[in-house]
Amino acid sequence: MRPRLTDAETVPVMRAAGLTPLEPYPGANEPWRCRCDICRRETTPLYGSVKRGSGCRFCAIKQRSTSRRLTDTETVPVMRAAGLAPMEPYPGATVAWPCKCMICGERCTPSFHNVQQNGSGCGTCANKKRSMSRKVDESKARKLMLAAGVTPLEPYPGSKHPWRCRCHNCGREVTPQHSSIRQGRGGCIHCARTGLRRKN
Repeated sequence: MRPRLTDAETVPVMRAAGLTPLEPYPGANEPWRCRCDICRRETTPLYGSVKRGSGCRFCAIKQRSTSRRLTDTETVPVMRAAGLAPMEPYPGATVAWPCKCMICGERCTPSFHNVQQNGSGCGTCANKKRSMSRKVDESKARKLMLAAGVTPLEPYPGSKHPWRCRCHNCGREVTPQHSSIRQGRGGCIHCARTGLRRKN
């Protein structure tokens, strides 16, 4: 069995790779907390990997992204096709890029990579779209409430809002949420507490 390396043997290798160890040598295949001398970020490379030529993972990512740096001419049309108007020059593929949404006018900061790879864009518009897809027709919502034994007393307020209703069984006014009824909960909290069964 080979003797364990010492800090005196390993630290010079790390320093030569631009890394300053922040703790004693943990072993060749264990993450070693270091600070990069170039980007000043904390990183945890393996000594064995550094010995084979690796270094700071953050600097490696940055180097990869700048090795074939795209231009505004290549990136702006992609952003515009996604409904985004860049407000600054292209910052890099994985960096937040300040844009103005051409649909809602809100400011957003997607990365070029996320827009190109995932089709993401304006968070405000994405939230509205998700909300619209979950929107329930009032007549369907009303039918579900009636089937749960309560009659709505006001217009449908939305799935996650209390809806003023009257219980068919005990006659009390209650405020169940449509989303709760959809999940199988009863319409009247009072009847549920007392164990009363709904009248058919």
